[in-house]
Amino acid sequence: REKQIAQLNFQVSELEAALHAESEEARALKKVRDNLHLQLANSKDVVARITADNLMFLNKIKHYEGKLEQAVREREVLRADLNANDNRWFEHLRDELYKVTQSHLQAIDDYQSKLQAQGDEAEEREATLQEELSRVREEQEATQAQLAAKTAAHDHLAQQLEKTSAEMSALC
Repeated sequence: REKQIAQLNFQVSELEAALHAESEEARALKKVRDNLHLQLANSKDVVARITADNLMFLNKIKHYEGKLEQAVREREVLRADLNANDNRWFEHLRDELYKVTQSHLQAIDDYQSKLQAQGDEAEEREATLQEELSRVREEQEATQAQLAAKTAAHDHLAQQLEKTSAEMSALC
């Protein structure tokens, strides 16, 4: 009988050690889950900011396209007016206006190129962040599955501990 009690005491201490180890692992998994939740929230914030930046770039592009169209219309109106007048002074004025318009159009083209490059970079950043967000979500799901498994194992060990404690009490 003492041998049985000693054996049961040994089993109880083993189960308590296993229960303690499972509890520690469950705490660690909970901490990892919390970190993943934080990363997910940060990723969502970054995606929202990049989306807002993209919208801003698109609005700027539309704004400068409107300015470009207006400049082209104004140039055509001025060109028609200048062509109607055969005076050299008007020809000189037309040439000067053409140069100014060309420089403005070139500046608009340069800015559009810059905006396009920034938009492309923003899209690449958004794609990278979407991939990161997917990875974090997958890690979160895996961690939650591990946590569920560890919780089930913990519950099973707790039941065994109670059963062994009950058997030990019955023997004493």
